[in-house]
Amino acid sequence: MTAKNETLTRCKACGLVIAESKLKDKCPACGLKRTVFEPYKEKVSKRRKQIMDLYLHPIAVHFPQAFTAIVPLLIIAALFAGEAVRADLLTTVKVLTFLLPATVLGAFVLGIVDGKNRFKKLLTPYLKIKIALGILLIVLTLALFFIVWISRLQGPVLWAVFTLYLVCVICEGIMGKIGGKMLVTRING
Repeated sequence: MTAKNETLTRCKACGLVIAESKLKDKCPACGLKRTVFEPYKEKVSKRRKQIMDLYLHPIAVHFPQAFTAIVPLLIIAALFAGEAVRADLLTTVKVLTFLLPATVLGAFVLGIVDGKNRFKKLLTPYLKIKIALGILLIVLTLALFFIVWISRLQGPVLWAVFTLYLVCVICEGIMGKIGGKMLVTRING
């Protein structure tokens, strides 16, 4: 956040907005020379800017992404581990699977708040895709939760859990790619 009367500048190459007093010889984001910067005036209200500057949604999505990325690796490791280590790895899979729906739901809710705050509406083409994938991800993580709750993690059940986690990773990858494109959009008043 910048001081009240601080002059802002924007890199014409990458779009980074930074206080002029904090700008050194090069753009801290893309590395181009200071000469590519132009004066910039904030176009959103102070309150909206404060909320956006918290980056709650981008931070929150890292929890479920970490869980869905690590669980398939834990399952593979369990296949090659001794019995005691295998039991510990599968217990870790269970714990992460039980926590996953809450992290996905939290990231989804913060995504809705962020989308509404950032774009003033939720029915933009990218947001529609992200919302649909987010709902799919919630359903998948709830399915994983119940499968792990009622079943033993072995044989076909273990492979089903592994496969569902890979589908979650794909959903999160698509949403992350879209979110990355949206994060750098210019916001209008």
